[in-house]
Amino acid sequence: MRILWIILTLCVVGCSQPPAELTPTPTATAPKVSGAELLSRGLIAVDSGNVGEAADYALKLEKAEPDGRRATILRLQMAVLTRDDKAIVAHSRQLETSFPTDPEAVSARALVLAQVGGIDDALSLLDEQRQTDIIVCQKGFLLQHFKHDARGAIKQFDKALELNAGNARAYTYRGLARVDEGDLEGAKVDLDEAVALDPRSPTAFFVRATVDLDLEKRVEALADINECLKLAPEDALALEVRSDLLAENGDKVGARTDLEKIVRLNRDPESVKNAKQKLKGLK
Repeated sequence: MRILWIILTLCVVGCSQPPAELTPTPTATAPKVSGAELLSRGLIAVDSGNVGEAADYALKLEKAEPDGRRATILRLQMAVLTRDDKAIVAHSRQLETSFPTDPEAVSARALVLAQVGGIDDALSLLDEQRQTDIIVCQKGFLLQHFKHDARGAIKQFDKALELNAGNARAYTYRGLARVDEGDLEGAKVDLDEAVALDPRSPTAFFVRATVDLDLEKRVEALADINECLKLAPEDALALEVRSDLLAENGDKVGARTDLEKIVRLNRDPESVKNAKQKLKGLK
């Protein structure tokens, strides 16, 4: 898993609409959470390895949206996480049959094709669709992370933003591509825009934190990692990054707390191994 996985699990969520408001209003009842937000939360749970929580969100989606589109997208990513090949095939076929041209559904299918080794098939699937900002953005993501073509990816993200200037995900992934191209300042500009457009995205905060670190802006990096963990409190990589920053600041108690949480969650073998090694160094 790790930095690629945190990106992979969140990249199927379309960003053509602004994020749902989650903070309670002054009225007695909290606002209804949208299907898009439920899917986003479910994918965050997948990223954290919490299949049970993701399943709860899938059930909520099924109740909230009878067509089952977003619930199936979430269950497809759950199947990838658990390496359930039969479920992967079943959910992919359901999306293909029921939602053959829906941008979010097609993007989810393309992502899974790429994850299981069919990157060329994934790109072909996207090329066959009407080129909405979601489809174009997904193509850029796949070019970047599976073809390692950052320059080609940036062209796709530029096109996605021409189609929809409010696509926060395109800004996030263009920022990542700019990092690959060595343009840290340009990446920071894109990620600032991504956070402004979608302040509920742990991915945007996490990626901006990594750029902050590359720019030697450790105070800003810690602030962004804290925001990321407010939204995705069980993400092992973000916990590990924060523990490193806290240790640098002399907060060994805080660093140890984050590392112990990684070990206790026990969801990502690589992160658990790293955490155990770092715990020994904090003694």
